[in-house]
Amino acid sequence: MLALARPAAAHLMPAGQGAVRLVGDSAYVVVAVPVAALTGFDDNRDGRIDVAEVNRHRTALNSQVSRLLQWRDGEGAEGRLLFEDLLISHADLPGFQGADHVVVVRRYQWGRPVRSLAVKAGVKVALRCIRDAQTEATTFTRAGAEHTFFAQRPAP
Repeated sequence: MLALARPAAAHLMPAGQGAVRLVGDSAYVVVAVPVAALTGFDDNRDGRIDVAEVNRHRTALNSQVSRLLQWRDGEGAEGRLLFEDLLISHADLPGFQGADHVVVVRRYQWGRPVRSLAVKAGVKVALRCIRDAQTEATTFTRAGAEHTFFAQRPAP
């Protein structure tokens, strides 16, 4: 029985979902961007993305992601991008034919603690933002929706 066991088919993260964790002066971002939202990478025209395509088009893909997902602190300042990577689920499994999304991993940093985070998204994605023991979630549409997580609300 163990010889017949196969690796689990779970995705690293489902397409169109993401999470952001605010810690001190940084935002740690993980978002699964559907390949349908990206252009100029599909060399074999199969509608999917593979490791070779990511590696050939990494710079252009990261630029597209930066235009699709914009991050500012509650005061409107852009964070400094300290780290970025693009990952694909199951690329190491036999028979892998490419993925329908690419997982974007980034770290942004500001010069002060981030208490709220303004996001502008040009891609349909559900995001969950975590700060300390608080969690807030919203779904963005392709229409360039904007949302500020943990916005200061005026007292009643």
